[in-house]
Amino acid sequence: GGTPGDWQQPPHCDSGGATGYDPGDRVEVVFGVDSSFNTLPDGVEAKGGGEQALARHAVAAVLNASPPYDSYEYSAAQVMALVQDAYASGYFEGAKNMLEEQNETGCPLD
Repeated sequence: GGTPGDWQQPPHCDSGGATGYDPGDRVEVVFGVDSSFNTLPDGVEAKGGGEQALARHAVAAVLNASPPYDSYEYSAAQVMALVQDAYASGYFEGAKNMLEEQNETGCPLD
């Protein structure tokens, strides 16, 4: 999977449309959580730990897990469920660590 930084770089950031997601898509709508971030780019570019770190890796993960990319460990639905569980519990680190590990296995756009 590609890292959050991979998804921020041209031409990668322009490839979001290939996944079925658009830069204007709202984090709250995509993940079904009450998030502090507006759009997917806001999430993937978030700085800091906790919710910010999860947002970075969750947005990268859902893009990595969406067609046409099919070699990601989790499905997009599984990524969303991990994020929803993290928000419900208030414990972001566990989900972030799981997604971060997969996001660092190699960018599907290279």
